Amino acid sequence: MPKHCLQTSVLDLSAWPALVPIVYFYRRQRQRQPNGSSNFFEAGLLKEAFSKVLAPYYHVAGRLARDNENGRIEIQCGTGEQ
Repeated sequence: MPKHCLQTSVLDLSAWPALVPIVYFYRRQRQRQPNGSSNFFEAGLLKEAFSKVLAPYYHVAGRLARDNENGRIEIQCGTGEQ
Protein backbone atom coordinates (compact mmCIF):
# COMPACT_ATOMS: atom_id res chain seq x y z
CA MET A 1 0.00 0.00 0.00
CA PRO A 2 1.44 3.41 -0.92
CA LYS A 3 2.37 5.69 1.97
CA HIS A 4 1.67 9.34 1.26
CA CYS A 5 -0.62 12.23 2.18
CA LEU A 6 -3.62 13.58 0.30
CA GLN A 7 -4.75 17.16 0.78
CA THR A 8 -8.40 17.68 1.55
CA SER A 9 -10.60 19.89 -0.59
CA VAL A 10 -12.95 22.65 0.54
CA LEU A 11 -15.86 20.20 0.11
CA ASP A 12 -14.10 17.64 2.32
CA LEU A 13 -13.57 20.22 5.04
CA SER A 14 -17.15 21.53 4.92
CA ALA A 15 -18.62 18.04 5.49
CA TRP A 16 -15.94 16.80 7.89
CA PRO A 17 -17.76 17.00 11.24
CA ALA A 18 -20.98 15.55 9.82
CA LEU A 19 -21.90 11.93 10.47
CA VAL A 20 -24.17 10.16 8.03
CA PRO A 21 -25.90 7.39 10.00
CA ILE A 22 -26.63 4.91 7.22
CA VAL A 23 -26.28 1.16 7.37
CA TYR A 24 -26.86 -0.98 4.30
CA PHE A 25 -28.09 -4.55 4.61
CA TYR A 26 -28.02 -7.03 1.75
CA ARG A 27 -29.55 -10.44 1.44
CA ARG A 28 -26.90 -13.07 1.07
CA GLN A 29 -27.08 -15.68 -1.61
CA ARG A 30 -27.52 -19.15 -0.24
CA GLN A 31 -24.57 -21.05 -1.59
CA ARG A 32 -23.61 -24.42 -0.25
CA GLN A 33 -20.31 -26.18 -0.58
CA PRO A 34 -20.20 -29.75 -1.93
CA ASN A 35 -19.94 -31.00 1.67
CA GLY A 36 -23.19 -29.19 2.58
CA SER A 37 -21.65 -26.42 4.69
CA SER A 38 -22.04 -22.70 4.12
CA ASN A 39 -18.91 -20.58 3.56
CA PHE A 40 -20.51 -17.33 4.73
CA PHE A 41 -18.17 -16.71 7.68
CA GLU A 42 -15.03 -18.38 6.36
CA ALA A 43 -12.28 -16.00 7.50
CA GLY A 44 -9.91 -16.62 4.58
CA LEU A 45 -12.66 -16.05 2.04
CA LEU A 46 -13.75 -12.81 3.73
CA LYS A 47 -10.16 -11.53 3.96
CA GLU A 48 -9.53 -12.24 0.28
CA ALA A 49 -12.81 -10.60 -0.77
CA PHE A 50 -12.17 -7.47 1.32
CA SER A 51 -8.63 -7.10 0.00
CA LYS A 52 -9.90 -7.22 -3.60
CA VAL A 53 -12.78 -4.83 -3.01
CA LEU A 54 -11.01 -2.28 -0.80
CA ALA A 55 -7.62 -2.09 -2.54
CA PRO A 56 -8.68 0.80 -4.85
CA TYR A 57 -9.99 2.70 -1.78
CA TYR A 58 -6.90 2.55 0.46
CA HIS A 59 -7.12 6.31 1.07
CA VAL A 60 -10.49 5.88 2.80
CA ALA A 61 -8.70 3.96 5.56
CA GLY A 62 -6.24 6.80 6.11
CA ARG A 63 -6.01 8.98 9.19
CA LEU A 64 -6.88 12.65 9.41
CA ALA A 65 -3.97 14.81 10.55
CA ARG A 66 -2.69 18.37 10.30
CA ASP A 67 0.13 19.22 7.93
CA ASN A 68 3.10 20.44 10.00
CA GLU A 69 4.02 23.13 7.45
CA ASN A 70 0.68 24.87 6.84
CA GLY A 71 -1.71 23.39 9.43
CA ARG A 72 -4.12 22.16 6.77
CA ILE A 73 -6.03 18.93 7.44
CA GLU A 74 -4.85 16.05 5.24
CA ILE A 75 -5.35 12.31 4.91
CA GLN A 76 -2.31 10.21 5.81
CA CYS A 77 -2.55 7.07 3.66
CA GLY A 78 -0.83 3.79 4.38
CA THR A 79 -0.47 4.33 8.12
CA GLY A 80 -2.07 1.05 9.21
CA GLU A 81 -0.51 -2.29 9.95
CA GLN A 82 -0.22 -4.83 7.16
